[in-house]
Amino acid sequence: GTRTRSRHEDTNTINSNHLATLAISIALTTASTTAILPSVASATIGDAASIDSGKVLFKQNCASCHANGENVMNPKKDLKKETLLKNIGSSAGTTNVLDTDQIVSWIEKSGQHKRLFFPNVPGGKLTHENYEDAISFIVDQAGNEKW
Repeated sequence: GTRTRSRHEDTNTINSNHLATLAISIALTTASTTAILPSVASATIGDAASIDSGKVLFKQNCASCHANGENVMNPKKDLKKETLLKNIGSSAGTTNVLDTDQIVSWIEKSGQHKRLFFPNVPGGKLTHENYEDAISFIVDQAGNEKW
């Protein structure tokens, strides 16, 4: 006779199909992410390569909360120049020049950012170089009032 499948067998088939689809999705995401992540080996914080790399990183990892320099979690802490100067400070000896290193340090120490998982970077965590590039882009945007 004809054998009918048990509900357990159907569930295993569905689970196997789901896992295969998930594995393919992860592989494609990883491959496409790796292909579009900019190389930062030659970038120096604040230079054109760092800003370009930071723009990509920002769009992929930061823009969901900080599009156009805003802050959806805390609107009083946006990424506008005057807000960054007020909350983080300026370069030594100045009153209105953003200090990229100081902002990088502040962001890396931020509990909010430490807890985040960034799915578009390997391991889900931004590296120090990633933060430098993203902040280079942010400082370029804020400092030149591009937001």
